[in-house]
Amino acid sequence: MAASEPKKARLTAREGAMMMRLAAKDADMADMQSYVVDLAVSKTPSVDFTRQHFTDPAVNVEFQLMRSQLVEMEKKLRTAEAQLARSGEQDSRAVESKLTQKIVQLQATVKCLSAAAMQNEEVQGARARAALAEANLGQLREALQQSEQRNAQLEEDIEALWARVRTLEAQQQQQMPEDEAPAQPSDDVDVDATAELEAE
Repeated sequence: MAASEPKKARLTAREGAMMMRLAAKDADMADMQSYVVDLAVSKTPSVDFTRQHFTDPAVNVEFQLMRSQLVEMEKKLRTAEAQLARSGEQDSRAVESKLTQKIVQLQATVKCLSAAAMQNEEVQGARARAALAEANLGQLREALQQSEQRNAQLEEDIEALWARVRTLEAQQQQQMPEDEAPAQPSDDVDVDATAELEAE
């Protein structure tokens, strides 16, 4: 029983210290809440400013128009991205050129809308959508670059195949008697065949 008394005293002292720390934390939290409230009040626009800028029907109509334009741009970006995905297997430079032009136009539109959105804090959501559109543009540009790299690789592979064909033909002619050797194809035939293979 006597041994438990010091232990109980230590627990009581520890509890007292914890209560003091909690009280200090509560005081700090109260100070922080007061600071946050003061900061919010200082950042809140005046009633006249709010009434003038955020209840003006003309301003609200302009904001609605900007939001609808951003939504439309997002739809066009998704359409362009889908078209690029479909054209990836076709390696069509004509389609890529059209998509590049469309990307440039969309990029200019997104920048204009982003600049307009930054003029007012009420269109923070519009700025976020504009940032997403810019990210999508970066993905489209990267996809175009990869497609161009595939085209270059295909051209190199075709040239390597024709070089191999010429080597095999030369070896075959060396192994055959002169009277049985097939006639050498003309340069025009070789060029036409190369063009047909590249077209395929």
